Amino acid sequence: MLTRADADELADLAEIVATLARDIERHHIRDPEITELSTGEQAVMRYVDRHPGATPSEIAQDVGMQRPNMSATLRKLEERGLVVRTEGQGDRRGKVVTPTPYAAENLRRLRAVWSDALAPAAGEPDLAELTARLSAIRDLVAANRGRLSAGSGR
Repeated sequence: MLTRADADELADLAEIVATLARDIERHHIRDPEITELSTGEQAVMRYVDRHPGATPSEIAQDVGMQRPNMSATLRKLEERGLVVRTEGQGDRRGKVVTPTPYAAENLRRLRAVWSDALAPAAGEPDLAELTARLSAIRDLVAANRGRLSAGSGR
């Protein structure tokens, strides 16, 4: 059970992260060549970029998406030239999903915009430590995602 102080600190952290994410998102207009994605498409692309050759079921489980929604999202990403679905090699995995060179270029452009958006923080002390700590929090929240969905009856 969280203490009131812990709950308040976590709410403050969430507000900061959400506000920062919106501010970073606003920088996308600086590069009109970036292919804009919905939140669900972003989650799928993040997974596919980190795990090329994953199956749609693996992606759906990790991002917390139902299979019909995953199929529709993958179809949209394929139509936009960001992913390809091919037959898995030799392990009977069925279809596997990989990012395209166009997706790699889109990600490169996004990362350039993101770093530009955060450039004012470049001189902050312990930036690498902060990045590592936020990554750890992201991983803890992601690991808990399945338990939260199961407990909510969804």
